[in-house]
Amino acid sequence: MIFTNSIVAGNSPCPNGHPPFPKVESEARENLLVYLIILLVFATTTFAQQTNPLDVQIRDINNRPETIRHLTYGAKATVIIMFNHQCTVCPQYIKTINDLNTKFGNQGINFYAVFPDTSTDIETLQIFAVQQKLMIPIIIDRKRELANALKATQTPQAFVLNTAGNVLYNGRIDNMFENLWSKRPKVTTQELADAITATLKNKPVKVKTSPTVGCPIQAVHK
Repeated sequence: MIFTNSIVAGNSPCPNGHPPFPKVESEARENLLVYLIILLVFATTTFAQQTNPLDVQIRDINNRPETIRHLTYGAKATVIIMFNHQCTVCPQYIKTINDLNTKFGNQGINFYAVFPDTSTDIETLQIFAVQQKLMIPIIIDRKRELANALKATQTPQAFVLNTAGNVLYNGRIDNMFENLWSKRPKVTTQELADAITATLKNKPVKVKTSPTVGCPIQAVHK
């Protein structure tokens, strides 16, 4: 039996009878380039969406530029409470907030009342703090960049952040309010206090989120 080459010289689909490696390599390079571009766009978008709340530019009550990271240097954790001086729910939590600050403030927990307010002048907020006896520092979030970074939706809304800027708890201070117009006869859950206590003990926060009752934060479109 005689075996012959199935490809006769001169009839090969490739020069010199070799398969089309250059074309395959060219297509592979093009596919790799497209993949890298997609990966770069995805990584850039993800990075932009994951702004660390600690590094957002805000202003203190004296209108000085600051970041939460700088203000809370050395703290074990940070409590941020979104506030609105025109929301009727917020002032009713001031005593609770002051009590929490008294209890945990000397244990390495920093408290801040953040006003995601685009227009109210600082003097008005200063007067509000004095008249209402709000004993924790006030932060002004003019562009609501901190609110956006935390995905805050209402005031009051509490957040517990660790030293890396990760949100350990997000939600109400306690269950004082059933809804915007109705208070419970007695507070039966204290989610914020429980989250702070767990954080100080280096234990996982059992209730990481809870529903908030208050006034909506309006989005600011860039």
